[in-house]
Amino acid sequence: MNNIDENKNNGQQQQQQLNVLKEVTTLSPPQNNNNNNDDNKAQNENNPSNNTPMISSPDSVNGAQPVNNSNNNNNKNNNNNNNNNNNNNNNNNNNNNNNNNNNNNNNNNNNNNNNNNNNNNPTENIENNIDNKNNNNNNNNNNDDAAPAANNIPKPRPSKTTYKVTNFSQKDKPFYTETQTILDLTWRLYVFPKGNNTDNKDISLFLDLIEVQQPGHPNVKASFTLEILNQKNPDKNVRKISDHLFNPKGVDWGFNRFMDIQTLLDPEQSYIIDDCLMINVEIVQAYNCIDSSSYDSKKVTGYVGLQNQGATCYMNSLLQALFHISPFRRAVYELPTVSDDPTKSISLALQRIFYKLQFGDKAVGTKELTKSFGWDTMDIFTQHDVQELNRVLCDNLNDKMKGTKAEGTIDDLFRGKIKNFIKCEKVSFESKSDEYFYDLSLNVKGCKDIIASFDKYTETERLDGSNQYFAEGFGLQNANKGVKFLSLPPVLNLHLKRFEYDPIRDENVKINDKYKFPDTLDLNRYLDEGADKSLSYIYTLQSVLIHSGDLHNGHYYAFIKSNGEWFKFDDDEVTKSTFDRVSDESFGSDYGIRPGRSDNAYMLVYFRNNCYDQLTRTIVDTEIPEHLKSRIERDEMKENEQTFQLRLTRDEDFVDHKSFDLIDFERFPPKTFKKTHDNMNIGHLKKQITTLYGIPVERQRIWAWTTRRNRTHRIEKYPEQDDTSLNLLRARMNGDIRLHLEICYNPRPLIAPTSNGNNYILANNNVNSGTGLTGGVNQINSINNHHHHHHYNNHQIVDNMNSFFPKIDKDNETSALLFFKFYDPETRSLKFLGSKVLDISSKASSVFPQLCQLAGLPMNTPLLVYEEITSSNIQPIKPNETLIKCEMLSGDILVFQKQVAYPNKLKLPTVIDYFQYIINTKVVKIKQVDNSQVQFNCEFSKQMKYSEITAKIATLVGANSENIRLMCKQNMAAPISPIKPNDNIPLYDMLSSTNKLTDLLYFEILNIPVKDCEIKRNFKITWQKPFTNEFEIISVWVLRVGDVKELINEFLKTIKLNYKQQNNIQQQQQQPQNNIQQQQTNGIVINNNQQQQQQPQQQDNENQKQENINFDIETIDSSKIRLIEIRGYRVEKILTDEDVCSIGDSSALRAEMISDEEMNPTNGERVVFVVHYSREHNYPLFHGSPMTILYKPGESCQSLRSRLHAKMGGSKSISSKEFSRWKISIIRGDKVEYIPDDGSIGNNIDWNAVNTFIGLEHSNTHNKNQQKAIKILG
Repeated sequence: MNNIDENKNNGQQQQQQLNVLKEVTTLSPPQNNNNNNDDNKAQNENNPSNNTPMISSPDSVNGAQPVNNSNNNNNKNNNNNNNNNNNNNNNNNNNNNNNNNNNNNNNNNNNNNNNNNNNNNPTENIENNIDNKNNNNNNNNNNDDAAPAANNIPKPRPSKTTYKVTNFSQKDKPFYTETQTILDLTWRLYVFPKGNNTDNKDISLFLDLIEVQQPGHPNVKASFTLEILNQKNPDKNVRKISDHLFNPKGVDWGFNRFMDIQTLLDPEQSYIIDDCLMINVEIVQAYNCIDSSSYDSKKVTGYVGLQNQGATCYMNSLLQALFHISPFRRAVYELPTVSDDPTKSISLALQRIFYKLQFGDKAVGTKELTKSFGWDTMDIFTQHDVQELNRVLCDNLNDKMKGTKAEGTIDDLFRGKIKNFIKCEKVSFESKSDEYFYDLSLNVKGCKDIIASFDKYTETERLDGSNQYFAEGFGLQNANKGVKFLSLPPVLNLHLKRFEYDPIRDENVKINDKYKFPDTLDLNRYLDEGADKSLSYIYTLQSVLIHSGDLHNGHYYAFIKSNGEWFKFDDDEVTKSTFDRVSDESFGSDYGIRPGRSDNAYMLVYFRNNCYDQLTRTIVDTEIPEHLKSRIERDEMKENEQTFQLRLTRDEDFVDHKSFDLIDFERFPPKTFKKTHDNMNIGHLKKQITTLYGIPVERQRIWAWTTRRNRTHRIEKYPEQDDTSLNLLRARMNGDIRLHLEICYNPRPLIAPTSNGNNYILANNNVNSGTGLTGGVNQINSINNHHHHHHYNNHQIVDNMNSFFPKIDKDNETSALLFFKFYDPETRSLKFLGSKVLDISSKASSVFPQLCQLAGLPMNTPLLVYEEITSSNIQPIKPNETLIKCEMLSGDILVFQKQVAYPNKLKLPTVIDYFQYIINTKVVKIKQVDNSQVQFNCEFSKQMKYSEITAKIATLVGANSENIRLMCKQNMAAPISPIKPNDNIPLYDMLSSTNKLTDLLYFEILNIPVKDCEIKRNFKITWQKPFTNEFEIISVWVLRVGDVKELINEFLKTIKLNYKQQNNIQQQQQQPQNNIQQQQTNGIVINNNQQQQQQPQQQDNENQKQENINFDIETIDSSKIRLIEIRGYRVEKILTDEDVCSIGDSSALRAEMISDEEMNPTNGERVVFVVHYSREHNYPLFHGSPMTILYKPGESCQSLRSRLHAKMGGSKSISSKEFSRWKISIIRGDKVEYIPDDGSIGNNIDWNAVNTFIGLEHSNTHNKNQQKAIKILG
């Protein structure tokens, strides 16, 4: 079920509830107490881009309908109250910081003592090798490592609390719990005790954040866990996790289907005791941000991520895991690379990545590394196997380490040894061989946890009967075959086999079975008697590499533990986590291959406990070779000296922006400039702008962009001075410099003397004079030719007689640079016209003639003028009020239009209507899931209902709207999932199910009404066409309360209809051929080649007709159809009269015709199951498509082989020569008994025993998706 299914609409928030909240410390940085409205509006005092970390933290869940926080008052007036509160917060924060620093200093001292003690206790054997390479390093400067410095991380505060809901049985309507403070934020739960769905089968649970409902508060990105407690058995707790960007339009987030209500209310389940329900809430991480893209990993976690080049997430996850193995990182640092080129040297490229991961403050690129691999674009965009990359990379580094200080590191860290043995039972003979390994591949299918996998890996196989072992000197003997571990390495890499062959798809698929692994793993019992038992082989989980998606469309990320905390490394983003979240995202699903979660562990890294200190010991700056540090720092300095980047906007950049604000910075790339001075300033930048655009320095004025409290992007109140340092701007803007270039196209101003001998600018009475008309969107010169009889304040003093711009600073606040947009209600279009410096002490009506001229309107055209404050706050400007009284200041946007005589005749008659339309409308890409040729764009209202969307799609594709089912993807790696047909869920929630608004929607056309999906279940049945080796997938819908007989009947109806349609098509295609034959009889000559080509085709048709003589689809009834349930490439059972609800979600179904011989078995004959398998580690590994066969007691092997070959399609499917190589056996559990070619099948086989089959042993040749081998050439 798609998570869209779980969206909820919580309605209007109660404002009075906010008034009773106790005062809490907000996420906002300390503010200055300033009651000037203009300053509050212009200054970026509460910039949400400052990611304030709250404390250490995805089933995407779903949020509420946006709370209606619209306010007709100007948002600029709401800032004063916030400032008063922030002063109190400022004092509290200072006190807390002092305490934190003291505590951190104490912690550092303790760490130093621990490090020294550890170095005085070197471990034995392999541990000595690791320790010897590190024994010259007793430094305790933790701040140089990638781990967060102690004084940069807040002292941990309680991040978990329990909400106690009493008198639960009396609560019939949705309610809020009491508020509780977690991480200095105020949270509460919104509970729907009777559910928030049409079926009301599940309790709905949502987390609500109070602060974002207050005006001016920044958005908060939080990772959280909700958990309903079982008060007697904690193992039955129901826990779900999510991440959400809490904001005024999404104040809550949670789950419509959290838990089955019937189970919750069952007294025997113990979720509710004494009418009390207990709910745990854990906030793993919370921080301020504008949106998800503004997150700063370094600031919040102390770590940085790696950039994804296209499909290199698997490499990024592996590199992060290797980076956190201290001896490995140290060995990489020690490789000689003095004269290497990083694009040709793997060693140097890896050194540079590790160094930047350890000391950098932003995501690290990997292009140098992939170039050193010799990879091209195809390799970068091909997702390889992470285990294979690990082997190839370590092999390459192992060769490079030979003859260096790092030699032997790979073996010391990762190499273990196993013993393969075959030991006879009755004679003293044992064959054994030792083998090294660097990682282990463990089965997931059929194993509930990692212990079961190790049991399976080391399981002993008995060789007896026809499978006896030939012992030299003793002949055939009963023997036991298996493996034992002689040693296990300090770093144990475990690869989990998550991909197996699926017979229905004829390809490898992802196995999502639930598979558990512990934080602590004891492997001592798997050691051979001859192993060194003085070492303890107890391990602690260090890293979990996750694969999300399937074979063709997947994504890798990693959970890694550092300093006792778990972190999630997802390409360039690093977030805090917990082991509970690790297990939730990595254990897999109870539902097997198809349904269920697609995120699960693919590779595990365990550290041996007696080596843990060495494996995690801090690498300090002094341990890194000086040549490497100096080279990296020199290269970075050279790069920084040569160029720098910033975003520089001009008026023409706003022309194509038809929405709110002036520009979307996420789509506006930075420009590169040369660094000409050590301390670049605005004056230096202007000279480069002259070179770039040809604009003289004196005609340039630079403004800095800011993000206001209302989250809009505007320029600052005052322009930047020429001596303003770019480094200062960079620090002010968190590294992303955003500037606006104001350009003056006016003629040079006239200079007139004053009475005191100084000069001032005297402007003429035209629209440009004294007001500094700027921008380049319109033809400015055409405006200069007009004069208008209107009073202007023409005597604007400037600080430089050569300046082209009126002075705008704190001493002269009567001028402001404003921006103008024109709305045409007839065409419903919005156009940016330019910017202009205006005298804001004048009445607004004085600007109207200039606006008319900008829009090319007659000067006396009546206008409606508005200020665009936010997307939901468009305020009319009163003509008789001054612009100062309207609170206009630099950066503000005026939107104007002609007055409309007959507004009722227009769809969007005013600017306000247009902006409301933008808010509520979305252009969506529509794709049909089963037909890639059908895709188109549609304009929908964001509040459009499910039924309205399907109706519009139906008119475009010519289908019945009731049969159209909408679908979406939770993320790029997730499969396409259905959206529940619920008209309470608007389009906006459908498109924002993953916290990120998408513009893509899928649909499929069903053969039943979508509403019936609630009461019907869909089955995909594999059907082998009679007398052919062709398979097709038949989609069948039956009632959820139906039984297998109904399923078979519906299946028969479907295939009969399909056959009838195919026959009709063939007859239509045959008609033109009959016409051609008729023409031939009338004397038309056809050449011999055509006749020869037609003869084989006619013969094939005759053969096909002959095969179908005894087959009439219309005569087949349900008694002739056998339906089998398949799980794990084995037949689970033959379905007869069971309820369809008993068929597992992960099961595959196959239908086959029952032969007359099978209908009437004799002499102990019965239908049994046949499986395909190969041998691996002494047990059968199943693959391929299982089937049934009629067992005939005592039948010869050759006869059975012949019948099996025919059942599989004969030579059309597999050649007789190839099939003769396959071994036929009887499988009982994991035991295999081969049937000799000259032998026969037994008479006394208990086919009722569990997992008893006829086996066909052969290699799995059906994998058509083998990836190209990873190459590393460097």
